[in-house]
Amino acid sequence: MLSPFRKRNGRALTNASRKADLKPLADAYNEERKTQFAKLGQLADQITILDYQERYHQDTWELAKTFQSFMGDFVEAYRQLKRQENAFEFADISHYTIEILENFPQVREAYQVRFHEVMVDEYQDTNHIQERMLELLSNGHNRFMVGDIKQSIYRFRQADPQIFNEKFQRYAQNPHEGKLILLKENFRSSSEVLSATNDVFERLMDQEIGEINYDNMHQLVFANTKLTPNPDNKAEFLLYDKNDTGEEEEGQAETKLTGEMRLVIKEILKLHQEQGVAFKEIALLTSSRSRNDQILLALSEYGIPVKTDGEQNNYLPILRSTSHVGYTSCHSQSHARLCLGCSYEVSNVWI
Repeated sequence: MLSPFRKRNGRALTNASRKADLKPLADAYNEERKTQFAKLGQLADQITILDYQERYHQDTWELAKTFQSFMGDFVEAYRQLKRQENAFEFADISHYTIEILENFPQVREAYQVRFHEVMVDEYQDTNHIQERMLELLSNGHNRFMVGDIKQSIYRFRQADPQIFNEKFQRYAQNPHEGKLILLKENFRSSSEVLSATNDVFERLMDQEIGEINYDNMHQLVFANTKLTPNPDNKAEFLLYDKNDTGEEEEGQAETKLTGEMRLVIKEILKLHQEQGVAFKEIALLTSSRSRNDQILLALSEYGIPVKTDGEQNNYLPILRSTSHVGYTSCHSQSHARLCLGCSYEVSNVWI
């Protein structure tokens, strides 16, 4: 403990002032301590993994070889049965194509000469079977591939975005490997939409989440000179925490209205009542059609007129006249659309 004292023409040194003087040092120490403990935690995890591998590697390797042998026998037996029935699956056609191209050079060369250019769209959703087929059909220097790793949605079909990412990184580092053309300019969306998208992605996407660093190489660039930026158009993000237990709202039991839907409905009513936005100027995008009936019922109970885009459309056309769009869980490979207050069929909509 420090005792107060006073120097001539000086000030008293107290415990309180001493603590204030040491606070920056203590804060720096605590931050460094957190960093070092985090590193120790990572090392401990790595040691655990290595220890597990050392103890069980041989057993798992023997099990893996047994399983590999079993799967090989099963595939061959299953293939023979299908041949007897003269039946083939889509995967069989792909595998047989690769076998023919690999084992018969004259066939492979005939196709390589035939195709002036091998062009591939949505390359980020290519799987390894497709990639091998493209390699065999190409002469080695006539492939043109277009894709965006941020739009990869077919991993459930064994698509591997790293096929795209590996070439992206390789071409960026060595132009002799291949020419990398960045298509960052966006002519479809307004500057306000692109700015909001960039602001979100640059905070959420890195090598661990999203498999890219969302830097200047990936950020979208506004390029539609026909669209004039409007400072009044600002993006607003409505964040819903499903663990947040708010007040029970009227009608929830009858319509099974979720908190997410209540949040969207409140925003729609706010736009309409406070800002004078017509219902027909609002579009609501949903991740699937499975909840459409539920959403339609909820909207009708709040007096919000709504029209769906029908059940036959799988993709959204561009809604040029719509200026307000509400999003709810738009993360799947296809989206459904609800047009609020529309007395007509909506057309020309992109997403």
